[in-house]
Amino acid sequence: MQVIHLDPLAPPAPSSDAPEVVVTIGKFDGVHRGHYALLDAVIASAQRRGLMPAVVLLDPHPLTILRPEVRLSQLTTLPEKLWLLARAGTELAVVWRFSGTSARLTPEEFFRSLALVLRVRAVVIGPGCVLGRDRTGDEARLRAIGQAEGFAVESIQPAHVAGQAVRSTEIRALLAAGAVSRAAGLLGRPPSLHARVVEGDRRGRLLGFPTINLAPLAARPALPANGVCAGWVELEPLSAQRTWYPAAANLGVRPTFAGRRHVIEAHLLDFSGDLYGQEVRLHFVEYLRGERPFAGPEALQRQITADVAAARKLLAQQQPPERTS
Repeated sequence: MQVIHLDPLAPPAPSSDAPEVVVTIGKFDGVHRGHYALLDAVIASAQRRGLMPAVVLLDPHPLTILRPEVRLSQLTTLPEKLWLLARAGTELAVVWRFSGTSARLTPEEFFRSLALVLRVRAVVIGPGCVLGRDRTGDEARLRAIGQAEGFAVESIQPAHVAGQAVRSTEIRALLAAGAVSRAAGLLGRPPSLHARVVEGDRRGRLLGFPTINLAPLAARPALPANGVCAGWVELEPLSAQRTWYPAAANLGVRPTFAGRRHVIEAHLLDFSGDLYGQEVRLHFVEYLRGERPFAGPEALQRQITADVAAARKLLAQQQPPERTS
């Protein structure tokens, strides 16, 4: 997939060979089943028209700029979004640098900036799509702009799973409540954490279960509730060489040891090796139990033994989510 980085405040010179595209525009946090429905519509429209399917990806997420007090958690990092968009069939992605200043562009100015790198022939929008200053670029205004600029506007209905509309906000809420499998149902794959392996206090090794300690690459990642999850650790992530290991992951403050700092650690089953400094992705498959204190290290060790056995049994019945993640 071709990736173009566009800063509308420092625009490039117009390109004489800009590709003709059918495009959709959004934040794409999670790249969930609702997004896949939108991407399918873009690809189908592009095939009918003999054009390239494309995405304009607003980055960073507009809420982090416009309403920082919301403290928005992120389901996916930018590299994950681009990886998932490419796997969904997107041929071109424009990473639009979002800022407080660019947020003041009118919808007309937005498309004039976009025209420097793309020749837009159709725009596919989802329900409630709005663009531009003060969210004034609704469907009616986009259709008017399209008539003036020479592109069509196509809309799709919202995607539902088991009668529930698919939205990033709902997925975040499910994760925070520990409903990992329900969040996975809306995503179309297990929720994941993109992180770097860092030095820990080696407490897991002393208990007989060495762990990797993870530092999230997102400033504020969306995570399951504190507790223990079964999942998969993806090594050499987002590459053709990636490999998978089943794992039991722990999130929380480790109350048995009067901890205060939130940690994310994973015990990889049947693995030995040094991963310090490497990037990985941790995919959460099932929430096993909530966080709670134990009487001491021996009681905790017994519980970890049970947690690892439960994770092994659960993950032995399935394959890693290679096709969807």
